[in-house]
Amino acid sequence: MKIRIPLSKHAYTPEAHAYKEFLTNRGWQVQLDFECVPDDAALDIRICFMGSRPFWSASKPSIPEIHEYHSLSTPPYASVKNLIKRCINRQPAGRIFLNKIVQKDLLFRDDTPTIYRDMGIDRRLFAVQQVNPEFDLIYSGTMQGRIGLVDELVRLAKLGLKILIAGEVDEPTRKLLSMFGHVTFTGRLQPHELPEVYGCARAGLNYTPDVYPFNCQTSTKTLEYCAAGLGVVSNRYQWASKFAEQRGATFLWLDNLTSKTNLNTFNFQVPNVSDLEWSTLLDAAGLDGFLRQCAA
Repeated sequence: MKIRIPLSKHAYTPEAHAYKEFLTNRGWQVQLDFECVPDDAALDIRICFMGSRPFWSASKPSIPEIHEYHSLSTPPYASVKNLIKRCINRQPAGRIFLNKIVQKDLLFRDDTPTIYRDMGIDRRLFAVQQVNPEFDLIYSGTMQGRIGLVDELVRLAKLGLKILIAGEVDEPTRKLLSMFGHVTFTGRLQPHELPEVYGCARAGLNYTPDVYPFNCQTSTKTLEYCAAGLGVVSNRYQWASKFAEQRGATFLWLDNLTSKTNLNTFNFQVPNVSDLEWSTLLDAAGLDGFLRQCAA
C-alpha cells in the first residue's frame, strides 16, 4: 500500500512524521512531500491536513483522500470559516478529527467513516534525564498568537526565575526579554534536540489564551513536559483544567506563582502519559485498519 502525506512549508506537523514511522512499520510505503509535488497515479490513498481543499480544485479524484482536522478555525469569524470549510471541501473517503469537539464545531453530519486522533508524544521525550536543572522554567513552542504571553514572561522574569525559551522569537520580544540577564534563547530546534533541552529545566510553561478555539484544543507542549518528567506551570483554562483533573496531575497555576519560592517549594504531580506516545496512540485509534478500509 502506498500513501502520500503532503506537507506545508509554513506548518509544523509532527503527526506526519509519526504517521510515517507508524505506517512504515506496518508495511506501508509512505511519502512525505511538500504540497507542490505532482500527484502520483500509483497512490492508494492520501492524507491531507485541512485547511481547505475545494472540490473544484482537487486533481485525480479517483485517489481516495483522508481529510484530517486537528484544529478549528481561529478568530475573527471562526464559526463562519468552519462553515465554509464544511461547504467547499471535497468529499473524502474518511476523516480524522483531533476530538469530538472539533468534529461537532465543523458541523459535518454525513456518514463518512471517521476516527479520532489526539496529539501524541515523541518517544524520545520519555527518556529525558534531569540532573540539577539549570533553569527554573522552559517555554517551548510558538509565541505567535499567544496574546498575553510576553507580558507573562516579563512578569516571571521579574520574579527572578531563570527562563529558557525554546523556539523562534521575534526581534522586539527578544530585545525586551534580554533585558533580564536570566532569560536564555535556544532558537528554532529540531525534534531530536528537545530531550536534551527539556532536561535543563525543572518545569515547563504552558500559556494558552483562554479564548475559543485555543482553550478546547490539546496543548502538545504540556504533553511533552509531562512525558519528560517536568512539572507544569500553566494559566487556567478549559483544556488544562480538564486534563489535570482527568490525569490526576497537580499543575502550578500562574495566578498562584507570585515568587520564586512558590516554584521551588511546589509539589508538582506529573501524570503518566505513556498511552499518548505516538505509536501507542495511533494503534489505539485504529489508524492502520482505518486507512486500509478507506483505500479499498
